[in-house]
Amino acid sequence: MKGGGINIGYGYLKMKTDAEYFQIASVVEKAVRGNMGTMGAVRETVAVVVDNATYEIGADAHLISTTQNTSKSVSDFWYDTIQYQALKQLVIDRLAEESEDEDEKWVVTLGIAVNQYKRPQIRKQLAEIWKRTHETSDGKQLIIDTVMVVPEPLGAYTSFITKDESQYKGLRIMVLDPGYRTTDWLEIRDGKVIDRHADAINIGMFDVYNEIARRINIDHDAGMDIVAIEQAVLLERELRVRGTNIEVKKYYDVAVKAVGAKIESRIRTEIGAANETDLVIVAGGGADSMFDSVKKSFKKHTVEKCENPQEANAVGYWLMSNRVAQRHAAE
Repeated sequence: MKGGGINIGYGYLKMKTDAEYFQIASVVEKAVRGNMGTMGAVRETVAVVVDNATYEIGADAHLISTTQNTSKSVSDFWYDTIQYQALKQLVIDRLAEESEDEDEKWVVTLGIAVNQYKRPQIRKQLAEIWKRTHETSDGKQLIIDTVMVVPEPLGAYTSFITKDESQYKGLRIMVLDPGYRTTDWLEIRDGKVIDRHADAINIGMFDVYNEIARRINIDHDAGMDIVAIEQAVLLERELRVRGTNIEVKKYYDVAVKAVGAKIESRIRTEIGAANETDLVIVAGGGADSMFDSVKKSFKKHTVEKCENPQEANAVGYWLMSNRVAQRHAAE
């Protein structure tokens, strides 16, 4: 029995298994004959098959989008979208590649946004669509035997305290997780979530990239694809408008400051002084960008950033899954 940690977010799919950590942009587009070029040769994408249709996944998939900014789905019914189904299929395919045979059983832990985790029907739906025998894109079988659905920041907490659990015993630790669409927060003591101290602020890195796009449009009269802007920021590569190189870093710094100020304001009003909190840790894809804003919001606290913050949640889920897999093996 093997364990896997899965975080399928609006921004990125992140997963951790015994073999590796894997991450790919949650950009999904249907592959059609009219697309220019060959998958994997011209575009750096991964192909999966869902309901006999092939989809391309990865940042370059936005190149075949029929309209701008639609490649990353944002929906209250995220788990019903074809984007989620394609990303789930990619997870299934990769788990199957790591399985020793088709009888191998998996324990998986799924992290979801705090505001979604609070809805029992969503937790139930997710468990039902994952706990079953799945078919891979090439027709093989994969058995997921046990599914645990947890609030996203619990993964970062788990990976953070693992380095020395005794040091953090009895402490109230708040995890702030600036993600693609939301900034989730969760307070935990000895692995137990303090329910009244768990919620989400509906501001995330999407708002940073959207603000960059808005300012570029003002300065250059050009609408830019959000995914292209995001990749230019993350990979520190140029962005061009009508042959002119755009200094993305300049726009990024201004956007982070503007969005960070909004997050600071929301933290002060929605979380408050947090006088009972012993330690604040920051994780998630926006941790590097928003760390200074979080520190300003908790000037009297010790604020630390998780090691490899973008990977922290998936690593924590993997640790949880492995513990359960080991218990099953011992039974």
